[in-house]
Amino acid sequence: QGFVEESDMLNLVHAFKSVTALHGHCLVILDVRAMTGVSPAARRRFESWDVKGGCRGRVILGARLAARALISVILLGARMLTGRSEPTAFLASEEAAMLWIAERRAQLGLKVSVPPTPAMAPSSQCTPPG
Repeated sequence: QGFVEESDMLNLVHAFKSVTALHGHCLVILDVRAMTGVSPAARRRFESWDVKGGCRGRVILGARLAARALISVILLGARMLTGRSEPTAFLASEEAAMLWIAERRAQLGLKVSVPPTPAMAPSSQCTPPG
């Protein structure tokens, strides 16, 4: 919530890396409804977190126009650094986000190993490979 600093992003990146290490990938829901901004250091940290390609898709939940623009720039930076671009959806509701994650999981042929719940922190839905 509020302004995202590098320490906040470090915590988020650590969670992403932990889930990816455990399951081989992750699908992410980022709730930015209360986000007011992102520091340059936090942007750089996020841009470089998925160097090994564990992210299989992400939902940005509740982003207003300015946040969408900022996040799009961050994702472009990540794509330039990694050479990859995973699907990203900007959605308004938790229900739509959960449906998108379920559809993405089905596209990838993944089984559910973590019950979907908006209360997960950080919000991510991951399954083991295969």
